Amino acid sequence: MLNMKIWLAAVILYALTALSLHAQDTTRFEFRRDLGFSTNIIFNEIFESSGAPVAIMLKTYNKPGRAMRYGVNLNVSWNDASGDADYSTANQIGLGIVIGKEFQQKIGKSWVWYYGVDVIPGLSYYKYESYLNKDQTSGLKRTSVGFIGRPFLAVRFDINARLYVSAEASFNINYRYSKTTLYFFNPDSTEHLDGHGLALNTTPASGIFIFYRFNK
Repeated sequence: MLNMKIWLAAVILYALTALSLHAQDTTRFEFRRDLGFSTNIIFNEIFESSGAPVAIMLKTYNKPGRAMRYGVNLNVSWNDASGDADYSTANQIGLGIVIGKEFQQKIGKSWVWYYGVDVIPGLSYYKYESYLNKDQTSGLKRTSVGFIGRPFLAVRFDINARLYVSAEASFNINYRYSKTTLYFFNPDSTEHLDGHGLALNTTPASGIFIFYRFNK
């Protein structure tokens, strides 16, 4: 699996570089859109990247160095050890919609630093089940909705006029409202819990995005 991810990463980077070189114009001008994706789904096992496994972002410019950000973050995970007599399963899916603003400043021929803030409304679903001698003994279901406020500071490296890579560090303010159902067997019982949660955390600049710039 790891070798396959390395091979896939090399193919994607080669294809994007070839596309950007083919599309370059010798006339210097400002691009109006950047479209990018997170490499976490490829590099998680190689570089211990952080962030959503699947993330896509579009940046639009109304003036040079000022971009609106629109994106989608998707987290999907599952753990199933059903081959054993005693085991548990845990499945989760989360979806977030990114809306933000960034401000850019060149610090060299190929380097740009930028900062800004994102607001990310989202929802998630989590399910856990526990089994003993292949009979279910307990379980949990949780549905959550909320939002994340994310001020960020980032750096980008321009590979060429159209293609660049970037990494962002952020401070996250995470609010969630959750509805949880706990259920047990032998004896049978069910418990319902509702609650609000607020969490503060930081994300290091280890998740890498690849962006392609265009004007259409």
